[in-house]
Amino acid sequence: MTFAYPAPTITAELDYEALRDQRFAAFIAQWNGYRARNPNAGLPEFTTATLANSMEAIALGAAADGDLYFVGRANAVARAAVLVDFAYGADLDLHGLDTRVPGHPEGVTRHPEEGDEDYAARIREARAGSSAAGPDDWWLTHARAADSRVRSIGLDYKGLGELEIYVLSKDNGGIPDEAMIEAVTERLMRRNVRPRTATPIVKSAIIAEIDVVAYVWLHPEASENRLDILKAAALAQNEKDQALDRDLTHHYLKRLIDAPDVYDIAITSPATDLPAGPSRAYAIRSMELILAGRNR
Repeated sequence: MTFAYPAPTITAELDYEALRDQRFAAFIAQWNGYRARNPNAGLPEFTTATLANSMEAIALGAAADGDLYFVGRANAVARAAVLVDFAYGADLDLHGLDTRVPGHPEGVTRHPEEGDEDYAARIREARAGSSAAGPDDWWLTHARAADSRVRSIGLDYKGLGELEIYVLSKDNGGIPDEAMIEAVTERLMRRNVRPRTATPIVKSAIIAEIDVVAYVWLHPEASENRLDILKAAALAQNEKDQALDRDLTHHYLKRLIDAPDVYDIAITSPATDLPAGPSRAYAIRSMELILAGRNR
């Protein structure tokens, strides 16, 4: 799982030297107190300098190792309990239960075979869309709860309480099947999900297929089959990026194809940027990369 920010410190920083110094200081204080109470016992005096070269230092170092493990473990447990980004497995399931509200009486439960990354994304969406019929995430949360194959949705408010909701699938080129449409419709029409002021009408996303043609200049040392590799990577990334209401621009296509050994790219098809909308998503039907030359 990837994190958008560094792991926060919950209990304390992981610092072995500081923990060992604390153990040394505590030992010296207790030892000197014992010597003061037993002046005739002939016990040696310990200072930080003499303690560092003694057998006692080994035991204190081992104790500091234990302290370090405890602090690290406490930090990890606290992060998993408090922050969904650091939870996985059963801990993540508990975060799903914590999303229970009237619109989600069962919380966000894990779909069969759903991985931690996708499940955590749905939990975050549920929290973002916890206000009934307010933010768009409310509808997305329930659409994904109805069917795990839902990639995204597009909302088109028609006025007079009519709301068209377009569903984009993770498979089948983005086109949802009838079972998905029915499941999403049933979920969104529930009385504890649908506000009285809106009637959702669930529809399939419109997938516009396009052909991409681009001239590519490579660095001199680039391999002969480099264009084939760039094309395969671009098509795979575009499939992951597919979304409703996202324009297909020359800038985006160049970013798909670009790599450290690419000198320049010129897109010739499509001729211009293509606007999208809440009902439309783009799919690249074919991609032709033409070697225009080599330069640095």
